[in-house]
Amino acid sequence: MAARLEHSVVVGGDGTDPEFLREQIEGGEIHAVVVLVEDDEQPLLIGLFAKSLGARKVIVRSDKTAYTPLAHQLGVDAVINPRRAVADGILRYTRRGRIASTVMLGEHEGEIVEIEVPEAPANRDLVTRPLSELDFPEGSLLGGVIRGGQVWIPDGDTVLQAGDLCLLVTLPRALHRLERLFE
Repeated sequence: MAARLEHSVVVGGDGTDPEFLREQIEGGEIHAVVVLVEDDEQPLLIGLFAKSLGARKVIVRSDKTAYTPLAHQLGVDAVINPRRAVADGILRYTRRGRIASTVMLGEHEGEIVEIEVPEAPANRDLVTRPLSELDFPEGSLLGGVIRGGQVWIPDGDTVLQAGDLCLLVTLPRALHRLERLFE
């Protein structure tokens, strides 16, 4: 970790030892505490303790997705679920078209996809007509567009351009049609 995070101080130690945590966090300029213990309850407890000591950001590992809402409610900033991360990575590679990333929602009730508008889309309407005239699949919603470093929420008059990154929320049943639209 220390080699990859060049501008950070990485401290390794026994996070279950309250005195060790207190020494590292209290009175210091700790920006983030990441707890990667292979247990479901212990990282949450350590993270909450770190937060109570003044850590600005707390990120914990947990395999139990049911703990995520509770962890956020108690002040944990992010929960890493290794199985979920692997599933999201696999989804990215199994999707067609120009999908840059995908994140599964819930137990795959939906997905958030980041998809790039191709230079020469098979469906020219994608880059010549306003969104209100496109046949977006039912069950999908275009929530944001990134163009030239600027992010905005599109409306029905928005015309997409090649290279735009589109952030969409979609139900599984609409994903195949969405992939075809962006081919």
